Amino acid sequence: MTYEQAIEFLYNLEHGSVKLGLERIEAACRALGHPERRYVTVHIAGTNGKGSTAAFLAAICEAAGYRTGLLTSPHLLEFTERIRIGGRMHGREHVAALTSELAGLIRETHLSYFEATTALAFESFARAAVDVAIIEVGMGGRLDATNVVAPAVTVVTGIELDHVKSLGDTREKIAAEKAGIMKAYVPMLVAPVGPGVGQVFRERGRELAAPVAFLDERAALLATEPIDAGTRYRFERATGGDACERVMGLRGEHQVQNAMLAEEAARLLDAAGFSISTEARAAGLSTATWPGRFDVLRAAGQRPPIVFDVAHNPSGCRAMVDTYRRWMAGGGAPRIVVGMLGDKDHEDFFACLRELGGRVYIVPLKSPRAASSEDLAAAAGAAGCSTVTCGSVSEAWSAVRAGPEPVLVTGSFFTVEAVMRELEMAPPENLFAVPGRGACVCV
Repeated sequence: MTYEQAIEFLYNLEHGSVKLGLERIEAACRALGHPERRYVTVHIAGTNGKGSTAAFLAAICEAAGYRTGLLTSPHLLEFTERIRIGGRMHGREHVAALTSELAGLIRETHLSYFEATTALAFESFARAAVDVAIIEVGMGGRLDATNVVAPAVTVVTGIELDHVKSLGDTREKIAAEKAGIMKAYVPMLVAPVGPGVGQVFRERGRELAAPVAFLDERAALLATEPIDAGTRYRFERATGGDACERVMGLRGEHQVQNAMLAEEAARLLDAAGFSISTEARAAGLSTATWPGRFDVLRAAGQRPPIVFDVAHNPSGCRAMVDTYRRWMAGGGAPRIVVGMLGDKDHEDFFACLRELGGRVYIVPLKSPRAASSEDLAAAAGAAGCSTVTCGSVSEAWSAVRAGPEPVLVTGSFFTVEAVMRELEMAPPENLFAVPGRGACVCV
């Protein structure tokens, strides 16, 4: 197979459908000799922030001298973004060769697109002899294809209402699905979630004799400061000692929480035999990047700045709006390009977006799951947004780039992808290539 043929083969495996359950991926892993057991894994679930936390933790492990695998989804521009080794995209030639080799097994076990991608990642990491693999859950947790791993640490980045048709219509029900990644005796780290949701994890932890730690019981954020390169923040740990300062390349207080989760997860890896120093934790956080997460493009000679953010639910929109107000202070109300999938909470998303005061340009997305422009325009109008309905992303881009205001592109991975393609952008080859920024050392 060529790379293009491999991608077409994978995309035709029930691409875009939700196919929960572990029996197919278990059969594939068994036939491969269980590649997922040949390295230490950290399994990360959550409504928002999974990918950022995974990237931070992988960068920390790399800075400590360990070879890492990183499985995330979805991708923005290139399928190879999903599978990274040492922060670098797994090459097209490797994806083509391995897909060709495993095509028969994929057919025999009836793997879906996501399941096949998961199997490819597991086998790629085993062949690359990684020390640790950071595995992001696709959706939910309990029945997600990634849940065949035997992790050393599990992490939950937060619980919000999303994918309610598949996971449940309350935060407690969704938490129960995500708690499904817990394993007996394996420590779990949980972001601040509130007492009701927290109880779901505590009870499941007791059933499995799995220690459950909550981030806000282990560390407290003291201050955040927007800087040109990202964010500087200070925190202190519950165990005492001096306050710590870190610098990271991502923007937003929500990303600070993800960074703190990654750092605490790195501490929990000590029990699995990993030695990760304070210097490595600071260096990893300072070098990690994660495209499409309040990603500000200030191209030479190009005005205005462009912000890409894949926020697609109300909680993600709230984090994005708060970040815009602090990190783009003085920039004025943006022109906002929005496309969304049909199963999202459109009205609450637009109600939050309205706070920025900018005109909203509705665009159609090339996905069978996309919401119609008419439905989005109606939801935006009901929320009080000033809207323009565009026939294409190109039409919207021509309109927004002509003004002096910043441009915000959001609502879906598909929206960010479409505008990035309009600008002929490429994904970063190496996620950990940002030079270190002299983050302060603490214990």
